[in-house]
Amino acid sequence: MQNNRHVTTVLSVLIALVGAVLIFLSSVWGIGVSDSAVYIASARRLDSLVGLFSLSSQYPPGYPVLLALFSILPGDILDLTRLFQCLMFAGNLWIVAVLIGRICRNQGLPILLAPLLFALSATAYEIHFYAWSEGPFIFTQLLSTVFLLDYFRYREQKFLVYAALAASTSIFFRYAGVAWLGASAIVVFLLAEGEPRRRVLTAGFYWLISSLPFAVWLVLSGLVSGETTNREFAVHIVGMEDLLLMLKQFGVWMGLNMGVGVTVALLGLSTGVMVRASDKAYIGNLSFRHFFLLTTVYILVYTAFIIFSRSFFDAYIPFDDRIFIPVYFFGYLAILGAAIILVEKAQPGWKLISAVLVGLILLVNVRPLVPLVKLNTDVGTGYLSQYMASVSDVREVEDLRDKTIYSNAPDYLRMISDLDVRDYPLKYASTTLNGNVSYDAEIQQMRNAVLSGDSVLVHFEALEWRSYYPDFNELTFLGFQPVLNGRGVAVLVATDPVP
Repeated sequence: MQNNRHVTTVLSVLIALVGAVLIFLSSVWGIGVSDSAVYIASARRLDSLVGLFSLSSQYPPGYPVLLALFSILPGDILDLTRLFQCLMFAGNLWIVAVLIGRICRNQGLPILLAPLLFALSATAYEIHFYAWSEGPFIFTQLLSTVFLLDYFRYREQKFLVYAALAASTSIFFRYAGVAWLGASAIVVFLLAEGEPRRRVLTAGFYWLISSLPFAVWLVLSGLVSGETTNREFAVHIVGMEDLLLMLKQFGVWMGLNMGVGVTVALLGLSTGVMVRASDKAYIGNLSFRHFFLLTTVYILVYTAFIIFSRSFFDAYIPFDDRIFIPVYFFGYLAILGAAIILVEKAQPGWKLISAVLVGLILLVNVRPLVPLVKLNTDVGTGYLSQYMASVSDVREVEDLRDKTIYSNAPDYLRMISDLDVRDYPLKYASTTLNGNVSYDAEIQQMRNAVLSGDSVLVHFEALEWRSYYPDFNELTFLGFQPVLNGRGVAVLVATDPVP
């Protein structure tokens, strides 16, 4: 038994390393940047504790801080970010193996199915290929779950504290982590021992420890920078378009892109397998039942939180599927955990059903991986790719090094250079669509800076989807004229004030 456990541990580490190598080999053009450029740009300029409070409050400080700490190693931060994402993928694959072992109460070879699935999953691959905060966000929640399952099994207070501390870090990577704090506290209340009053105290203790670090951060940020977060904690239901796109995304994760039949089969088999595995009289695995309850509550709380809090979607984009990544991880871990348990302990009929289910899951998740890896290898969206060529061109213009640059891609320019870069004035808040009442005054201030000869505008055609900034036509209407054009980029100045 002990030897079997050692073999499983070694193989799970090897699967994690395979995942890391996959990210590394497919990021020959650099790690994908996209809208993650803001994280790298922030990390590049983060050189002191005081600097933490100068970061944009649109996102929590955790991911830029991790990148900044990692950049202590010798090398350029862009290359180090690529290495960090490789290690982050390996870390998540490893924690998946640890967690599935807890769920199934099994350290044998079948639990390797879980890290293998996520190593070959196009969805899991994509969120680690880009420099996004989803990697550490998922890791901290999975780690918290490991400790929660240990607490429910052994009833030792230290595991509850460990779980709360791990949970407390998740909100430092994405504000939506507050949903995990709430959902896990509810499950602690439901599964804690003792009378209702004692269970309330136990859940309250957990919630206090898990929420206190971020509450302290918000207070300090408010005192030092005068701002806590620009995300609104308010109820405003998303529109039908977002809801339909959300359901479609869930359907894709369940095989809808391979046909309705596959989706129905996957949903039907998954439901049957999870219900059967959670039957205490049939299987008797309390850990799976605890995880099944935790997953169900979390998916309900998380989805409701996102649906009723419009500001957690980027308001200018109809739907951002990345924010539902925790639903993907926890949902598939519950399905796989149930299948692995039944493959080992159930009657032949359920063994066959579970094996078919695992095969369907692998097919649905692995099928999109090959074209995605090929696309990233051939084209890519990294700092060496054609996608970033126009940004690199700006960095090479000598005359711009002594200028203040206003741009619709300030994060991209800050990511690869030390130029003095500022954002265009915002027409509205990107997360809420609330209009900027100071917009006209800020436009005039930018015009005055350009008229003085100390500043220029650098406008990128490919980023005109950022509709919260003025587009090229608006800039020319306001009196700015291009004096230099390159590959999808224009340098603009103002020669005369608009009457």
